[in-house]
Amino acid sequence: GSNAVATPCPEGRYSNASGLVSEDGCTLCLAGSACLAGSVAPTVCAPGSFAPGLGTAACQQCEAGSYQAARGATTCANCTSGNWCGEGSSAPTPCGAGNYSTRLGLRSADECLRCAEGSWCSAGRAIPCGLGTYNDQVGATDQSACTYCPPNSDTDGESPTSLSQYIREPDHYAQWSNMSLPGDLLL
Repeated sequence: GSNAVATPCPEGRYSNASGLVSEDGCTLCLAGSACLAGSVAPTVCAPGSFAPGLGTAACQQCEAGSYQAARGATTCANCTSGNWCGEGSSAPTPCGAGNYSTRLGLRSADECLRCAEGSWCSAGRAIPCGLGTYNDQVGATDQSACTYCPPNSDTDGESPTSLSQYIREPDHYAQWSNMSLPGDLLL
């Protein structure tokens, strides 16, 4: 009989064979999965984590500002516009009610911007108040924040923020003073 002791596979490798005498019988863990020392099978990286190459011992969490929705990933994606992604995110999180962002890679909700006057914000996007309406408040969360213009007035574009941006149409009237009325005209 042999006194040889079975050697477990080192980290980054795996094998389901028993009685290995060297790591040569172990298989390298594939990218997108990880293998702790003694692994009999690779562990596929969960959403929110990744393994960039062969022979990884442990999956890494996605950094703040990035995310990964899929299992077995080799990289993480940049956080999308209108959202933020904390460390280990498996999906982007929308900027909260009344907030928005146009930048990619936000790391926390604090980096979202407050919805500006002249617009309202939903799902991390700023939407301008339409023609004929205005909004003088920050942090608006729905279209009802856009107030209709007063009668006989209009704006010179979208996103007005105050009544002072209205263009008042002049009142149209005629004075008949010092003039003959149409019925008095000579034919």
